[in-house]
Amino acid sequence: MGIFGPKTTYVLALKDIPGTHEFLIIDEGKWQHVKDTTEISEGKLFSPRNLRATFDNPKYDKIIMKEKGIFTNVASPSAKAKLRLLFEVAPLGFLIEKAGGYSSDGHQSVLDKVINNLDDRTQVAYGSKNEIIRFEKTLYGSSRLKQGSHVGAST
Repeated sequence: MGIFGPKTTYVLALKDIPGTHEFLIIDEGKWQHVKDTTEISEGKLFSPRNLRATFDNPKYDKIIMKEKGIFTNVASPSAKAKLRLLFEVAPLGFLIEKAGGYSSDGHQSVLDKVINNLDDRTQVAYGSKNEIIRFEKTLYGSSRLKQGSHVGAST
């Protein structure tokens, strides 16, 4: 994943190598390795998307708390999922899970979803294990994750 701006970085994850690896472009166009990430813990940010889905999904209000680090983009009957599984959700899910975090479509890792069409879309949450457990339990009544178990790309 490349991020271009005042600071241009590239984050790389490989299937058989733990963690994600961040590189920064420096003078003369050279890349410098700046960071490895192998664990995502609970943070201080909540980044919701598709806020129209909150109006007809009352359970969604229960996960909007300060002092947590989770990104969600949920769907509802009146606000369908917008992010494409193949191009947006799964690639970022791979990076998140390789970095020690978790992803969920509400029931499973986004990396376990079957892609049937190029334009398949899905809801998603990315965060620490406890945040994904809270997301799944709050919206769907239970979580596939249990304390002490590990699933996803980093296994």
